[in-house]
Amino acid sequence: MTRPDRRKKGLFQMTLFAFILCAVAFWGGCGKKPAVVKRPLPEPEAVRPEPPPAPKLRKVEQWHALVREKSAAPLAEQLAAVNTFFNAFETAEDFYVWGREDYWATLYETLRRGQGDCEDLALAKYFTLLQMNIGDDRMRLTYVKTLDTGTPHMVLTCRLPFLSHPVVLDTKNNDVRPVTDRSDLVPVYSFNADGYWLARQKEEWRGERLGGAEKLSLWLDVLKRMEIDGRDLAWK
Repeated sequence: MTRPDRRKKGLFQMTLFAFILCAVAFWGGCGKKPAVVKRPLPEPEAVRPEPPPAPKLRKVEQWHALVREKSAAPLAEQLAAVNTFFNAFETAEDFYVWGREDYWATLYETLRRGQGDCEDLALAKYFTLLQMNIGDDRMRLTYVKTLDTGTPHMVLTCRLPFLSHPVVLDTKNNDVRPVTDRSDLVPVYSFNADGYWLARQKEEWRGERLGGAEKLSLWLDVLKRMEIDGRDLAWK
């Protein structure tokens, strides 16, 4: 190989070596991307479901709320509230509720079941108003005959201080009206914890006293059981 050829070969090798050095410097040095600090991905935002609706208060708790709210209300407002409260209960005959032909439930039993017949609901209204400090002497549970069906029925009557006639709390009507406005009902007899009386329509549902509460066995039984059930209605 001549000297010029050797010189060309040396230049070529030097050029190739310089190219390799630059390539290494580019890919391994300045061309290298800076290291990225890896951070954990944020937790996805939790999807919060809509809160469930507040559960309905049990009947006993609803009754407690009613008594608390209305105990200091005017008498007419108390009567309307108690009448509407129990009229919202399901009406059912004793045979389907208690498996008996005739049974008078205590207030606690009616609240626990959430249903009853006209007698059960009238009794529940009576005992609730007693809890609101309405005097027993103002109230009478009254058996009547309904003219539209001719069937026996029980309602609660109560005397207001500003009315000369008692008013009727009826499971078939939320309106609390005077007995003089209830020509659809024929009164038969009435009672409370003090005794029982004849009830005559022409005398505005009044009549002579027939005896004490012990004369009505079903009523006397309810009064005795109310003393026991009162513990289940105790304020929490």
